[in-house]
Amino acid sequence: MVAGYCGAGQLDAARRLVAAMPVDPDAYTYNTLIRGLCGRGRTSNALAVLDDMLCRGCVPDVVTYTILLEATCKRSGYKQAMNLLDEMRAKGCAPDIVTYNVVVNGICQEGRVDDAIQFLKNLPSYGCEPNTVSYNIVLKGLFTAERWEDAEELMAEMAQKGCPPNVVTFNMLISFLCRRGLVEPAMEVLEQIPKYGCTPNALSYNPLLHAFCKQKQMDKAMEFVELMVSRGCYPDIVSYNTLLTALCRNGEVDVAMDLLHQLKDKGCAPVLISYNTVIDGLTKAGKTKEALELLNEMIGKGLQPDIITYSTIASGLCRER
Repeated sequence: MVAGYCGAGQLDAARRLVAAMPVDPDAYTYNTLIRGLCGRGRTSNALAVLDDMLCRGCVPDVVTYTILLEATCKRSGYKQAMNLLDEMRAKGCAPDIVTYNVVVNGICQEGRVDDAIQFLKNLPSYGCEPNTVSYNIVLKGLFTAERWEDAEELMAEMAQKGCPPNVVTFNMLISFLCRRGLVEPAMEVLEQIPKYGCTPNALSYNPLLHAFCKQKQMDKAMEFVELMVSRGCYPDIVSYNTLLTALCRNGEVDVAMDLLHQLKDKGCAPVLISYNTVIDGLTKAGKTKEALELLNEMIGKGLQPDIITYSTIASGLCRER
């Protein structure tokens, strides 16, 4: 019942239920309530539940503290979370790598990547070895800060410590290289992924697809989509929206219309942004009548237009006056 109340957002009812239980709730029950409170941003209430938990003789476990640490990082910053981490250890609850990864992520979220690197180096002294997720969190921070040399050094450290990269590692690297316009090196990384026992996914291909579209290499972009499919990786809605945007900007609005109408058959139903993109392309091409027809088609399929849809149509009508 506690999970039911939390799932329905009735957190105060869940708290009353736990407080009124004739037998002491276990850690699982408390964790459900704490997770629900933290998920709604009510970290102070969650910490009060922790106090109640301790008062009733229920020992918090690593899951309890990990939930609270993640919420504390988001609400109060990682330094406050470090105090909670110290309290966790003092109460005899040993953090695991998931717990430490939450803290590493909190540090990186504040842009303190150097502190995160130092924390990573200290993990063995805490009795815990960093894993691929740990490194990926810090790599993301380094890539965001455009610190390529430091990222390269950290990836070398991963290899030295026998911590293999996964598809997330490669996807971040591909995205970073594409942002810098280094498409050929990004392609080389894509080709290396299977050699590490990983399977590329849509997130591996999409940055490259975006790069080809940005360079107005539409033939290459279309071929790249075919390559994805031939390798068993089906484009997602982000892939197709990227193509639709590029086609419309390139003046190929009829091709974009055809692609939009093929999406369902390709197993990827168009979303509002898909329609808005093509409607925008049609109005800019002076095809407001077709744009209005597409608007009606969109509504007929249960998609509600937004302010962007109506503004685009209005601009098209004004241009034709």
